[in-house]
Amino acid sequence: PYTVQVKSGETVAATSECIGHGLYEGTAGVTSKFILLPRDVNGNRREYEGMAPTVADTFVGEAILDVNHGNGNGPTTVVASITYDAEEGWWEGTFTPVISGIYKLHVTLDAAGAPEHVYGSPFSVRISTAPIHAPTTSFDTAELDNGATAGVAEVFTITARDRFSNNLPAGGDTIDVM
Repeated sequence: PYTVQVKSGETVAATSECIGHGLYEGTAGVTSKFILLPRDVNGNRREYEGMAPTVADTFVGEAILDVNHGNGNGPTTVVASITYDAEEGWWEGTFTPVISGIYKLHVTLDAAGAPEHVYGSPFSVRISTAPIHAPTTSFDTAELDNGATAGVAEVFTITARDRFSNNLPAGGDTIDVM
C-alpha cells in the first residue's frame, strides 16, 4: 500500500466563496463582516503550506454605493480590509459604510494583475440607518415664520436623521418639542 497526500491547487476566483451576513445587510457606521474561503479549480479549500497566504493570494474588496436611501454624508466607495486568519485558515473581510442604501460589494482575486470576481460577487448589501441622532436632526419652522398664536395648532416639520445625516425612513422614535 502507498500513502498519497493530495494538496490543493492554486486559488481560483470562480470557485472561491464568501459567506456571512455582511454580504447582504448592515448598519451605517457599524463594521460589516464576511468570510472568504479560497478554493482551487476543483473546489478544494486552499492550503498555504510553506508560503505566506498574503504572497500567494491577493484579495481586494470594495463597496460602491449604488442607491442612496438616506442622503447621508460620507464616502460613496468604501474599501474592505481583507486579512488572513491563520488559525481558521480563511480570510476575513470588514468594511464600514456610513451612507444608508444599497451597495455593490466587489470581492476579487488579483490573478496576475487582472482582478477576477469570486463566486457571487458583486454582492448587493443593504445598509440601514443608524439610530436617531439629535444634533443632525432638523426642525423646519418655515410655517411659523409669521409667529404662532396661543391655542391654535401650528404645523412644523422634523426630519429625523442618524449621526451620518441619513434621513430615517420611518417613524417610531419619540421626539419631545418644547
